[in-house]
Amino acid sequence: LSSFSAPLTKVGFSFSADMSRLTAAFPALLDIQLEVEDCQQLAAIQKQSLSLDNDIHPHGHQHSQLSMHARGGEPSKDGKLQKRGGASVIQGLSAVCCRVLGERLDKRQQCSNWDRRPLLPLQMEYAALDAHILVQLYPELLKLESGAPST
Repeated sequence: LSSFSAPLTKVGFSFSADMSRLTAAFPALLDIQLEVEDCQQLAAIQKQSLSLDNDIHPHGHQHSQLSMHARGGEPSKDGKLQKRGGASVIQGLSAVCCRVLGERLDKRQQCSNWDRRPLLPLQMEYAALDAHILVQLYPELLKLESGAPST
């Protein structure tokens, strides 16, 4: 890693919950200082820019389902806003992807049995897409934050 000239940015979505589970499973992680850019927090800050009052992507595209395995099906209902302390907060990675990228994540594997090994191919696809989408989402949220046009 020393050959990289720029520091790596680590991104997550509601990462504190993930980190709690990771440190419960791997206590040695408690000794590691890990800074993660939380896309959920960025999205909540930019909620006005995310066109939350309708089901149209900021660029005018209708929402679609994003899945490596299957496209289509009923979208999940995580696109609603929830009030917390008087402020509206975007709930769910799928909802944020839908608002910012115009595509909804297929979250059907989220509650599957992740303790069972080996993982099912659908679980591995879900995990890969769940992580990869943040690489696409993060720069778009930064553009919204800066007021630059989103791609």
